[in-house]
Amino acid sequence: MRGREDLRVVKTRANIQATFVKLLAAKGFRHVTVQDILDDALINRTTFYRHYSSKYDLADKMAAEFLARFAAALDSAREDRASGIAAVYAVLVEDRDRTMALWDLRTHNTDVRAEMELVLRKAYPMLAGVRPRGGEGFPARVFSAIALAAFGYVLEGGDQHSMDDVRAGMREYITASTKVLSAFE
Repeated sequence: MRGREDLRVVKTRANIQATFVKLLAAKGFRHVTVQDILDDALINRTTFYRHYSSKYDLADKMAAEFLARFAAALDSAREDRASGIAAVYAVLVEDRDRTMALWDLRTHNTDVRAEMELVLRKAYPMLAGVRPRGGEGFPARVFSAIALAAFGYVLEGGDQHSMDDVRAGMREYITASTKVLSAFE
């Protein structure tokens, strides 16, 4: 039993987090209070504070866990690009409601979308098969912007956008971009 967390603790945290996700979607972070979480999760204040010091602590911990999973999935593309990108897609859609709630989350310590952008910029050389350059160059910035736009498209589309749809859309974009780029020559 040592090393395993008490099932009641796991369930309580899951309840608090699920309630928080629901409230974020309905009210936005700024308008969610700890009292809202208590009322909706049917827990008392002591229970909440046993797990989190504030709504900011809750948000930051949830964001950190999501960002760690996102970065790990992206890093798995080192071994196999296709399965790595599929892993990123899975992280985004496995709990779409949670991802959507965190997508625009900003606290004093966390900006989920900005953190995702940094992870994508750092991963660009590995994914593109190019040598890393000092700083964050134009290609990495464009890549991260396009990737975030694609992620937003997938998330906002509900279940209607499969990984194949995303691939087809990216191919169409690349073809059209080649035509646009010729205007710069």
